[in-house]
Amino acid sequence: PDRQFQGGYPAHRVVHARQLVDGHAARERRDHEQQRKPPESAAVQFGDVQHQPAQHQRREGGALAVTTGAIVMVGGSRGIGRAAARKLSLDGHNVILTATTEAAATSVATGIANETRHPMTGMQLDVLDPASIHRFAERLPHPVRSVIVGAVHWPEDRQPQMTDTGLERTFAVNVFGAFRLMQAMTPHLIASAKTLGEVRVTLVSSRLHLPGRFGMGPRFDWTDIDLSRRFRPMTAYCNSKLAMIWLAREADRRLRSHGVRVNALCPGFVPMAVAERFGLRRQVFMRLLSYMPFATSLDQAAAAYAWAATDPSLAGAGGQFLADFGESLSSEESRDTDSAERLWNWCRDCDEILPSHRP
Repeated sequence: PDRQFQGGYPAHRVVHARQLVDGHAARERRDHEQQRKPPESAAVQFGDVQHQPAQHQRREGGALAVTTGAIVMVGGSRGIGRAAARKLSLDGHNVILTATTEAAATSVATGIANETRHPMTGMQLDVLDPASIHRFAERLPHPVRSVIVGAVHWPEDRQPQMTDTGLERTFAVNVFGAFRLMQAMTPHLIASAKTLGEVRVTLVSSRLHLPGRFGMGPRFDWTDIDLSRRFRPMTAYCNSKLAMIWLAREADRRLRSHGVRVNALCPGFVPMAVAERFGLRRQVFMRLLSYMPFATSLDQAAAAYAWAATDPSLAGAGGQFLADFGESLSSEESRDTDSAERLWNWCRDCDEILPSHRP
């Protein structure tokens, strides 16, 4: 018990993903016996925090009641996130972008602000570090109008990259990190909804969650959620994008009565954003794909982010899969409410077992 795990976690506190699956049957039966939609006057449980519903009003036409408030771009230091932060700034929004280091966040925010002539804030956030998540949530200005969770890990190796949590990195960043971030931000989001009338959260997903998409697709295994035992890079990525839709639907169900709406968004396949993550040979290949008819430009993807975060037509919309600037039909598997709740409960249990702060 005294032996320390890499990163400072006590070994007896670190629990692997597949170990958490066992023993959930009793809890799931109990949860399913409860009414799925909470009454308007009741408290809603989000993670380990309870909140009372917010009373909010909307303007005529369905637009957000107040257009002020910051827009948070999680993963805004490069690729689509940086392009979206720039687009939102050019549109006159107050943007907070995040990067894994304070220096990177400040540098990118300063560069965009100098270009757009509009103030921008850079903040440090590492979704793999619970202490960083809590510091970020505590430092957020009030109110926050919209949050885009675009922190993404694309697996490059054929072998799984394990993190300090005992989870494979793709699932840890794309799914579990997003859950922890939403949980930490919930009090702030609900308070902001009381001020603004409505708050939006957009989780970045992909059409790669669809079965057989480009010959691939998810293969979600509840006994090996993060594929740490049977790892395939592309399957791990597709699985994480399916899980993001589940998280969006379940988060929206739990928070809609508080004025917080959550959607999943596919910005399209952006070869230029993917190319910058890999070596020279892969960059050449991905740049060639930019000329294919199914490819999306960086500017188009940034516009999709901005639309999902701010467009008045989405006021009151939640639990949707968005693509091509509208609601899109996601896979039948992604629309399974029981799976959405099951994944949520799994993340909650994992978060309760692992330490909330690094020592």
